[in-house]
This record gives sequence, C-alpha cells and structure tokens, in this order.
Amino acid sequence: MRELVAPEGKMYVCRKAKMVAYALMLPDGASDTPELLDEAEALKLDREWNPSLYADSVLEIDPEGKVEPTPPSNAPKLDGGGFVDKVHEKLARKG
Repeated sequence: MRELVAPEGKMYVCRKAKMVAYALMLPDGASDTPELLDEAEALKLDREWNPSLYADSVLEIDPEGKVEPTPPSNAPKLDGGGFVDKVHEKLARKG
C-alpha cells in the first residue's frame, strides 16, 4: 500500500470513481493514479458528482480558491434577536 497526502490547498481527484480526498491509500500496482487539483476545483467536481451531499448548503468558491459554506436562506440566524440570551435563560431555568 502507498499513501498519498495532498499538500495544503490541493486535493486528489479520481474521475473514474468520482471521488475526491485529501489523503488516499492505494494498493501497490494500482493502475489509476489520481489527479492532484486545487481544492476549489476538486470540490466543484465533487459537488457535480454528489449533489445530494451539498443539498443543505451552498459552496461559494472565490477566484483565490477559498471555499466558504453559505447557510441556506431559511437557516436560523444565531446573531441578533437575543438567541444566545434565550438559550442561556432556558439552561438557567433547568438548572
């Protein structure tokens, strides 16, 4: 077995298996050698291949290759409205 670990900002992509990974274990003599791509490109391919894994969030990929998850528009907001205070009050009542 041989181990492949992608450098920071990169990911391995196996198009035949439609998978992406930061690290892989390959059997000796494996005929498929995964491609090493920028993380943003690899995640974009993964999103195309596995859309159900990304159904609850949207990935925004900027030109510099940084990937930032964006919560869906109907996700509850944690800031404002005293959310944290309400949680603390509830916990205090139980204790």
